[in-house]
Amino acid sequence: MKWWVNSTEGHRTTLLNSTYKDVGFGLRKGTFLGHRGAQVWTGHFGYRKC
Repeated sequence: MKWWVNSTEGHRTTLLNSTYKDVGFGLRKGTFLGHRGAQVWTGHFGYRKC
């Protein structure tokens, strides 16, 4: 989370955007690109149209 908040790629803007009402986070631990013990996080943001 700290990396996302300090990111220069717009992640902070997305996290603080009040348009999004639904959010989900995922974590996968394992080997990633040859790095054992890696943690890969994802975040999905959305809202429902009525």
